[in-house]
Amino acid sequence: MKFDRMRIAGIICTAVTVVLELLPWGAVCVFAGAPGSPEGRVRETYSYFDPLPFGYANLGPLMTAVLSCVLLGLWLVGAVFEARRGYFRFVMAVGLGAVVTSGMPLLMGIEFCSAVGGAIFVLMLCVTVAAWRLSVTIEEFPAGENVAA
Repeated sequence: MKFDRMRIAGIICTAVTVVLELLPWGAVCVFAGAPGSPEGRVRETYSYFDPLPFGYANLGPLMTAVLSCVLLGLWLVGAVFEARRGYFRFVMAVGLGAVVTSGMPLLMGIEFCSAVGGAIFVLMLCVTVAAWRLSVTIEEFPAGENVAA
C-alpha cells in the first residue's frame, strides 16, 4: 500500500464530499407558491441522494452523488493497489464528470445553488486536481521492473 499526500487528500476530499451530499441542504428545488400567497416561489433543499430533485429535472445532484461514490471506491483501490499513471487518468476523467455534473444546477439559475453545493463543487475540483497531479508524477514503469514480460 502506498499512501502519499495526494492519495490521502483525494480520499479525504471524496469522503467529505459524500458526507456533504448526505446532508439535506445540498440539492435545491424552487417551486411556484400557492395562488394568493405572499411568496411567489418556495425554495426547498434536499440531499443529493434524494430522487425528488432528479424527478423535477435537477439532474446534477443525483449524478454527482453517484459519481462521488464511484470516485471514493476508485481512490481507495488506487491507494491500496499502488495504481499507475493510466489509472489516475481514469480517476481524473471521472472527477471531471463529477465537476461538470455538480455545476449543472447553475444552468437553471443561481437560486438552484446552495452553499453546500458550492462546497461539493470545490471539493470535486480538488479531487480532480489531485488525480491529475498523480497522473503526471507517477512513473509508468518504475526502475528495475521488467517491461517486456
